[in-house]
Amino acid sequence: MTIYPAKIPFVLPYLMPSLTFKKNTTGKTVFLTFDDGPTPVVTDWLLQFLENENIPATFFWVGEKINKNKELARKVVNAGHTIGNHTYHHLDAWKTGTNLYIEEIKKTEKHINGLYNSKKLFRPPYGHLSPKKIKILKQMEFKVVMWTVVSGDFYPKLNTDKVIKKLSRQTKPGYILVFHDSRKAFKNLKSILPPVVHNLKSRGFTFEML
Repeated sequence: MTIYPAKIPFVLPYLMPSLTFKKNTTGKTVFLTFDDGPTPVVTDWLLQFLENENIPATFFWVGEKINKNKELARKVVNAGHTIGNHTYHHLDAWKTGTNLYIEEIKKTEKHINGLYNSKKLFRPPYGHLSPKKIKILKQMEFKVVMWTVVSGDFYPKLNTDKVIKKLSRQTKPGYILVFHDSRKAFKNLKSILPPVVHNLKSRGFTFEML
């Protein structure tokens, strides 16, 4: 039995008020975010889907992958989407010293700034951070974006039908949804994302970037 899609515990935004778990919106707006890219074929498919649906999105990317796939990264930026920082090697903040972790973020930010004027968005891999790292990120003027619901598209034994139904039914205005443009998630991403988007559109939802 899978736990996905997984919503954040309701208490987290109160415990960590400086982090963004959802957005206050005046209408039925949701935010699609995609982690761990850019990945050839996967990101290409996603970019085409978003173009077909006329949806802007926010990508939290790994610096190493940006460096290896510069043309693909630029293609996404030229399509009008937003790029956020996801460290250079997808490091776990709970297992990485502060100096190395911050250097990873700075290195990735240079690659993002090589594409366009960064909005200085950051999402920690695995959702892991420490009070010290949060303080430094704030001093660096980063907006730390978490999520409201993670789809679980990376999970190999995912029951996609159940995820589609729960995501479609439970998503509310201001929710930040997490998917992944990675090879591991690709099969589930293709199965989940289109029906969820179509359901939300049919219910009057619109989509914005962070």
